[in-house]
Amino acid sequence: MLVSKTIRAELYGLTRFKRKLLEDLQAEWDRAQALERDYRTLREQTRLPSYYCRALAWKAGDRRKAPILIDKDSFKLTDTGNRFARFFVSVSTPGGRIWCPLRMWRSHEELLSSGRVEISDSQLVHRNGRFFLHLTVKRRVKPMRPSGVLAVDLGERFLAASVALQKEANITSPKLYGKEARGIRRHYAWLRKRLGERKLLRVIKRIGRTERRRIDDLCHKISRAIVSEAKERNSVIVIGDLKGIRKRAKGRRFRRIVHSMPHHRLSRYIEYKALWEGIPVVHAGEAYTSRTCHRCGNEGRRVSQGFFKCPSCGLEYNADLNGAINIGERFLGHWLRDGAVGLSALEGDSEPPSTEIGLRG
Repeated sequence: MLVSKTIRAELYGLTRFKRKLLEDLQAEWDRAQALERDYRTLREQTRLPSYYCRALAWKAGDRRKAPILIDKDSFKLTDTGNRFARFFVSVSTPGGRIWCPLRMWRSHEELLSSGRVEISDSQLVHRNGRFFLHLTVKRRVKPMRPSGVLAVDLGERFLAASVALQKEANITSPKLYGKEARGIRRHYAWLRKRLGERKLLRVIKRIGRTERRRIDDLCHKISRAIVSEAKERNSVIVIGDLKGIRKRAKGRRFRRIVHSMPHHRLSRYIEYKALWEGIPVVHAGEAYTSRTCHRCGNEGRRVSQGFFKCPSCGLEYNADLNGAINIGERFLGHWLRDGAVGLSALEGDSEPPSTEIGLRG
């Protein structure tokens, strides 16, 4: 099974000469996008090297404002082992070829130097005066044959609640993630309100970027922990589908909390990290999972946002974990009965895309 991911590396430590050549390349690329997407026309009317003309004519399609597409044969990546920059990239520009140092996460450097990945077509992105190389790498992984389920419930009080279940319906390892996300959102909402009263629009924009970075970092940590546990337990990941939650949210304050929670982002992070490890991801409907008792199956009630109580059997449990258990048990019943929809694709050499199944009550 062939999987891919994108590594973002910054071209840094650029001299004025190199920066000028890269800016000329970007300006020429932008001008070329307004022309007819024909290779001969692009070669005659622009100063772009043939690599870029070929990419713009054959790979960019009808996209406007596309980033600079770099064919895998048009650039060179070298591992120098240098302390200043371990990797250097050779980029072709209208003024000649230049070597630029790259800055990236250490884990990405180790991945590139491992020899287990193949570099594919990539992109050169110019943003806020900085240049980034978005490297697309591919590798072949062995698809997982799961023996259990890791159910994940996405909520408001906690970003995610997970619980591991086996085919014998044994429930283990309940975990709650992301309680601090709600506090971060509240803090910055309060801060924006105060700054807005003072008309400090630039400061509001700056703290917005800080807030996004903090939430993004939290989502990466949570998704990494969930995928690591699924890999360790050899489990399929089942995520509750929150489609329609924003329409169901009632009350101004609760709607603001729901709209600010990065559930979709967290779900996508889990998907692509799991795919890189060969772990299948399934999206399951959440209908009535938060109101159903996982012990007796009767309808209970949420005494508070984070507390569930069943009047039939007297169960008192964390509401998010109760929802996660119900999601996992529904999938287990579906799996044992029908053989796991979406997991049969793992038999062959195809990738396990995230699958959506309607596990409704």
